Amino acid sequence: MPTNTHQQRVGEARPAARYLSEIPQGSTFELMAAWLLMAEGALALIFLPVIIFTSDLDIPPGDIATFGTLGVSLLLGGALLYSRWAATWWVALAAALAAAAWLVADKGLNSWSEVYVGVGLAIVQVLFLILGRRAAGKPDSLALASAKIPFRLKVTLVWLAIFFIIGLFLALSDLDAAWMRGNARYIAFGLVYTIALALGAIVLAVVTALLGALGRLSHNPVAYGLSGFYTSFFRGTPLIVQLFLI
Repeated sequence: MPTNTHQQRVGEARPAARYLSEIPQGSTFELMAAWLLMAEGALALIFLPVIIFTSDLDIPPGDIATFGTLGVSLLLGGALLYSRWAATWWVALAAALAAAAWLVADKGLNSWSEVYVGVGLAIVQVLFLILGRRAAGKPDSLALASAKIPFRLKVTLVWLAIFFIIGLFLALSDLDAAWMRGNARYIAFGLVYTIALALGAIVLAVVTALLGALGRLSHNPVAYGLSGFYTSFFRGTPLIVQLFLI
């Protein structure tokens, strides 16, 4: 009986391996193109209000509307790659090229940094779309290709995207790079003190939390009462109130 069960489990595992081996060539590239298109579209819509309200330039309403429309088209172009219509491949390609062409023609909504980012993403998107052409209109192949990518790698890509957005936000914030270079030594000293304060706070928090936990487990009424007041106070009051009191 155990032998049959084992054979059944082995037999059940074979179809999954067979399906993974039958993924159309280029499915991973098609999947990455969809991710990049949706990421660029979301990035454009996120930064649109930031650019509008922080820029010193008087941006024409038409350019703002076009920029937002292109962001929506990129989102839709990436999402449509998951559909069963092979023609959506052309929609995604047109969205990638249109966004890059408009940024070059308009010299960016706010600066040339947007042009460089948009053209760079468009080149990668078009390359991935061409390499993944055979997977167009096959959403199952995209799902299987996604299943083959390790979870940790997906999390790493998300982290890289977050840092990319933060870097792009800083680049669009018109930071005074000359002042930062001239005061690099001063900034470095501040970084050292910040790290030292953070490490000290971690050590103090661990020691205090250990003492509080031991007090809550103690049968001594003084230790139990002090630890109970400590935890109740710091959990029950806002941090800003604690800062004012300290």
